[in-house]
Amino acid sequence: MTTIAPQASKTIGAKYQSARRLARHSIAPDKHNKLTFNTRLNPHWIAGSSCCWYEQESKSGKHYQLINAVEGSKKVAFNHAEFAAALSKASNREVDSDCLPIAQLDFSLDPWLMGFTAFEQRWQFDGQSCRAVGAGKPSAQETIVSPDRQSCVFVRGHNLWLSGLSPNGARVGEERQLTFDGEKHYAYATVPVMAAAGFDLGIAGELQVLWSPDSKRLFTVQLDMRQVKSLPVVHHVPKDGSVRPQLEEYRLPMPGDTHMPEYRLIAIDIVSGDIIPANYSPICFTYIFPFFSDQRGWWSEDCQRAYFVDLKRGAQQVRVVEFNTLTGNTRILFEETSSTWINLAPANFNMPALIMPLPATQELIWYSERSGWAHFYLYDLDTGELKQTLTQGDWVVMELLHFDEKRRELWLQTGGRNAKYDPYYKDICRVNVDTGELVTVVASDHDYYVKSRIGSCEFDQTVFGISSDAEYFVTTRSRADEASISMLFNREGKELFTIEEADISGLSSNWQWPEPVQLVAADGETDIYGLVFRPSHFSPDQSYPVIDNLFAQPSWALTCKGFDQSHHYMCAAALAELGFIVVQIDGRGTPFRSRAFLDHADGWLTSASDLTDHIAGLKQLAKRYPYMDLDRVGIFGGWTTSVGPLNGLLQYPDFYKVGVTYAIPHSESYMALCSEPFEGPNHRQTDCVQLEHLAANLQGKLLMMHGMLDMLGAPAATFRMVEAFEKANKDFDLIMLPNQGHAGGRNPYVMRRILDFFVRHLLGEEPPKGFSLIDTLNR
Repeated sequence: MTTIAPQASKTIGAKYQSARRLARHSIAPDKHNKLTFNTRLNPHWIAGSSCCWYEQESKSGKHYQLINAVEGSKKVAFNHAEFAAALSKASNREVDSDCLPIAQLDFSLDPWLMGFTAFEQRWQFDGQSCRAVGAGKPSAQETIVSPDRQSCVFVRGHNLWLSGLSPNGARVGEERQLTFDGEKHYAYATVPVMAAAGFDLGIAGELQVLWSPDSKRLFTVQLDMRQVKSLPVVHHVPKDGSVRPQLEEYRLPMPGDTHMPEYRLIAIDIVSGDIIPANYSPICFTYIFPFFSDQRGWWSEDCQRAYFVDLKRGAQQVRVVEFNTLTGNTRILFEETSSTWINLAPANFNMPALIMPLPATQELIWYSERSGWAHFYLYDLDTGELKQTLTQGDWVVMELLHFDEKRRELWLQTGGRNAKYDPYYKDICRVNVDTGELVTVVASDHDYYVKSRIGSCEFDQTVFGISSDAEYFVTTRSRADEASISMLFNREGKELFTIEEADISGLSSNWQWPEPVQLVAADGETDIYGLVFRPSHFSPDQSYPVIDNLFAQPSWALTCKGFDQSHHYMCAAALAELGFIVVQIDGRGTPFRSRAFLDHADGWLTSASDLTDHIAGLKQLAKRYPYMDLDRVGIFGGWTTSVGPLNGLLQYPDFYKVGVTYAIPHSESYMALCSEPFEGPNHRQTDCVQLEHLAANLQGKLLMMHGMLDMLGAPAATFRMVEAFEKANKDFDLIMLPNQGHAGGRNPYVMRRILDFFVRHLLGEEPPKGFSLIDTLNR
């Protein structure tokens, strides 16, 4: 940790000004508010070359840089001033060369051409003539283009349609309807969560259709929600300005409901129009990610067979099934069962499944925690037999990056293989899928970020960390307590050159890096890890109240491992700036460790990141750092859903004195897609604490907030606690936001009220009246 000389005491107003700069970076990270740049690099490798491009950030805007891996060089990808002039002339619009209004870039080096989208139109820029030419408007409807780029499919009226495709990507020719029985709650190629829940999880919203490699057949789903119960939402402040509240209903299952959303799997021959349903029971929609976005369906190379993964409701059984798309017959190849829940990725529904088919050899790379640790296995898709255990040991695979077909090598990232490093740090390695030989490519006491080719859930599917020939890769090396560096390496792990160093000049001169800490859980033997944030005006001679910042769910680990400027990182820093020591700890019951570590929360969703581990860790830290005042401890549940503050105030009222919670994920009113994988349809544990029954324990100060339009965690959960506190005659504060959804942490008003509540009740000072986190600063 970097130490600084103590500053003179700052007024609360000055502290708020400092905190605002950090909070604004997270709330509205435009060029006016960002404090750091190039903290993480995402390269776009250009087809048929060893070159890639990326966006270089700066205070003035962004510029596009081109890397030539063979030459080991970096240069500006094109003349931005000439490009801006050409686009301005062609579009008759004003174009800023430092903030080009372009997206979906597609580079060709020979000849030098660049396709892009701007002003709701596709364009092509010729680097030789410096001319921009319009290439037609993108389709108003989302389409999925065939591999031969001759056709595309789209949805109209809940059914699939087929159309021809022009060279510039526009639909041409006769449009032909492929399915005819689609209806509102029985629609084809539907994205369930985004369509039914109405909130943005950052998940790709593409249609759920897969073309066969020969462009003659489709593998798709029909989502059946006809018997799923509705979830009413009241718009108390309608956006149309009317006074009368408006009712809106979504089809959304709750835990224990009889009917869940189900997929009917079908294949379609686009030549004959034949529809071949799979002879298999409908598949329950169990996770957040849509079917194909979650890597749960794919084609064989012969274009006659498709395969799918069936994860049963409750997530205790999973099958891999072969689907003959000519006859409809199905065959179970292998299955896996567990007494707890089955993960298909380290962070379950927060990232796509780590499953990779190898069609050329009829094999499947399969992710499993069957050994007690997350590892990869190689299966034969003809026989369903296990061919090879690819990784093994008391450590975990973290990410599946790329498969080098020529060398039969799988690129992956692991954690915990070196006892000297934080087990959450990801390295970069390769494993031969025939021999199981694992080679470390890059590893150190850092976290390495590499954009995966596998299971990308982002809208831009062109971002890859590893070149297509696997000769080079781009990675960002990072820690939470130092600026990140992005570098180009060759496949042997030799660093070729530094591409970018993070620009942290926007941070204050006395910026306090958070301190990574290793602690011991409440069991006295399990290592747990965290971060300690201190204010920039920190002095070890003063006493500071403490805020326990946690995320009590088994779906994610809160503690940041890299300097990627995540929302949780900068918000914790902003909170510390007001005069707190803010601590993030990932206790037992959270992912990325052993299965035993994760199973600590089995059957009880909100017991994740065990609060007894947090209390034990805070007591250990207070012994190291006497300036941490454990008589003034607050608790705050992330910046989205978390029941942790209620757990803390009601179960440990002598330790936690102040709490703020947003969107309480009560097990019984939490969307089934988010709770049932961990608890089962009927709660596997019978000793789960029902917080309503503990309402009389409330002694400290509590602020509850909830967005009234939140579909993920229904506001009913907060109202249940309101009812319980009313009956127990307990005082509390409540803010209900009529037009706020799930992600309230990015609402500046919500954030400001969180800051104010801790300042007033934990720090003992009065916040500046009328302070706004979104006022213009230094523009």
